[in-house]
Amino acid sequence: VPGVLGSRMTGAGFGGCTVSLVHEDSIERFKAEVSRQYTAATGLEADFYVCKIGNGVEQLS
Repeated sequence: VPGVLGSRMTGAGFGGCTVSLVHEDSIERFKAEVSRQYTAATGLEADFYVCKIGNGVEQLS
């Protein structure tokens, strides 16, 4: 899907999951396309959790 920087499969089976880096303006298209293909291949519905990248570790005052 255009706008995807990369994706990594993770989990221990049972459907697993992916962690995907997606440009913010491509998230809805990504969700629609992956959901469509996943449902067609498995008969199951995909769940999506959208997160934002933080600044990482930093000292709190």
